[in-house]
Amino acid sequence: MSKRTRDVMRPGRPDEAELIGGVPVRAEATVDEALCTMIEAGTDHLAVIDGHEIIGSVTPGELAISIEDTRTWSSLCR
Repeated sequence: MSKRTRDVMRPGRPDEAELIGGVPVRAEATVDEALCTMIEAGTDHLAVIDGHEIIGSVTPGELAISIEDTRTWSSLCR
């Protein structure tokens, strides 16, 4: 079963620097979905939302360490 963004995020409200760009990802999104969102948006962090509430943030490193196979990031969104 694929991990969810909620499983790898840093809980708590992101600081202002992490909110610049305003790219959110749902807490229930898979790690693959979050990585695709990050790649497509060209950002190095995402605000994690549950409904309309920001509940945390996630970075590429936090997502990357949770990938269970050897796919490259560039192959995820194809």
